[in-house]
Amino acid sequence: MAHPLLHLLLVAVLLIAAVTDLRSHAIPKWLTLPAMVGGLVGHTLFNGQPGLLYSIKGLGLGLALLLIPYLMGGMGAGDVKLLAAVGSFVGPSGVLAAALVTALLGGVYAVAVLMRHWGPRSSLQRAGMPG
Repeated sequence: MAHPLLHLLLVAVLLIAAVTDLRSHAIPKWLTLPAMVGGLVGHTLFNGQPGLLYSIKGLGLGLALLLIPYLMGGMGAGDVKLLAAVGSFVGPSGVLAAALVTALLGGVYAVAVLMRHWGPRSSLQRAGMPG
């Protein structure tokens, strides 16, 4: 349902988000809020009312998926807004897949950081596993 220009815009948003997050440990709202609007407007322009509804559902689900972890202090508001923006581009089924892939990659990254910081044996012991 997504137009190739929307895919291109989403890739640009994600690249900018990755760079700013790595540099400042924050995803700015000057990026996420216009991205949400871009997804909504883009789908509306290319697909009319069905496109708008598709985009709204994705945005809402993206927001809902990370709202509880955010409220529990597990992540920043920028992460929540970024997944909502992604949802506005990829719709509800796409945002579920994106959230799953992001969670898996985040877990792999966390393990890599632990291993690098404490070494394999100490990291396993800290996780309660025999080293």
